[in-house]
Amino acid sequence: MAVDRLAPGGRGPRGRRGRRRPRGARLQALDPEVEVGNDGFSTPAYRGEKNSPLVRVFLAAIPSQGGEPSFVLKSGTADMNIVVPAWSCPAVACGPGESSLDHTPREYMLLPEFARARRVLAHVLRKMAI
Repeated sequence: MAVDRLAPGGRGPRGRRGRRRPRGARLQALDPEVEVGNDGFSTPAYRGEKNSPLVRVFLAAIPSQGGEPSFVLKSGTADMNIVVPAWSCPAVACGPGESSLDHTPREYMLLPEFARARRVLAHVLRKMAI
């Protein structure tokens, strides 16, 4: 199947303007016969509430397993941007590792953090099932 139209989307840190050529122009340079649309960010970023029932369960589960909960504003793309509006469901992003290294070559996770994340999730699932 041939692709003759591309509509790339993406999101970077808020307030940061790149000085490189726009993504569409770089793609167009690869094949001038392909039409590259620039309709902006067709998928708005999801930003959840800090005091939802789901968040409150996570805020209790994390310290119950020896962790320290904190809020981090993530500005990248995520499945939540699509799933939450489509399913009208609550969502949180929570996991082990250093969030500033997410999806970079330096990303890593310590096995004890992974084990604690599993216990936190098990705690949340038990509480949400009630």
